[in-house]
Amino acid sequence: KTGINRYAINTYRAIPEISELYFLKFRTTHGEYSVGRSIEGRFPYGASIFNLNSLIPKFGFRHFIKYINEEKKNGNKIHVMSPHVLPIVSGYDNIVTIHDVYPFMPDSKLNLELRLTKLFYRHYLKFENILTNSHYVAEKVADLGAIGTITTIYPYVSDNFHPLKNKQQLRKKYSLPSEKYLILSVSTDIPRKNIKILPEVMSRLGNGFALVRVGQGLENVYRLSPSNDQEMNEIYNSCDLFISTSNDEGFGYPVVEAMKAGIPLAISDIPVHREVAGKGAYYFDQSDPVCISRIVKEASMYGLENRKHFEEGLRRFSIEEFKKSMLQFYNSVTRN
Repeated sequence: KTGINRYAINTYRAIPEISELYFLKFRTTHGEYSVGRSIEGRFPYGASIFNLNSLIPKFGFRHFIKYINEEKKNGNKIHVMSPHVLPIVSGYDNIVTIHDVYPFMPDSKLNLELRLTKLFYRHYLKFENILTNSHYVAEKVADLGAIGTITTIYPYVSDNFHPLKNKQQLRKKYSLPSEKYLILSVSTDIPRKNIKILPEVMSRLGNGFALVRVGQGLENVYRLSPSNDQEMNEIYNSCDLFISTSNDEGFGYPVVEAMKAGIPLAISDIPVHREVAGKGAYYFDQSDPVCISRIVKEASMYGLENRKHFEEGLRRFSIEEFKKSMLQFYNSVTRN
């Protein structure tokens, strides 16, 4: 369900005729997936990045690596979907997608796991072909000293997200209050998501507003756990506003999902939000709860005055555009 796993699955689904998808299971926290093949490491799993499958992956996955190296000899290209583990297949001629650069944020120095992840990123910055999912990340990757060619291709966001017209029935289905203005937060609770500011924001908004939360980390909210895109789309459509208080993002699937569902956005004024949502959102200073509450109230009064900007911007995130761009990219890399 996370951005990287979703990206891997969606890439495969867009071009199944020319691709094979493998998930390497480094940890016990890595479950099964609806598509592709899961490859288990040789060592008992641990819950963090500090386990033998992660630290010595060329031994932990040696049989799979042998298979992949044979595929390379046959002319096939290797596309690593995540830079969060050591490269296990030799050669800088492989492709990597870098989704964000959060290990390089100032507060990452306090986190040993992020410091280790930063070392992994350094390997991938030497790859000849680097994909990013936003121009913001592309600029950051270039600033970090990437050697190869950097190409930005926006992910596609499923058409399972679209407007519905039965808001009150949906609220009843999910046991949400019918009379309040519902604000939806969708994210993990890691520090850069900045969700700890939301309780103060909600206290300033008053009793007419309520927070709906998909994700952990906050109390006194209406917490929901959708199991598929259909349920997630219904939750978007049961709410009046989507909010994101993130300090940094690489792309931000929920922002685009909310746009596709047709609800207003009140989001932090960070570069990638501006890139993805453009004029189709209300922006706030994510460090200031007074500013956030003021912008939310403004959005609650004016709603989707900028609907045309939604429609114009969403064309970039269609499966047709993604498939065309990925095929062009793979063809160009193969010719090289």
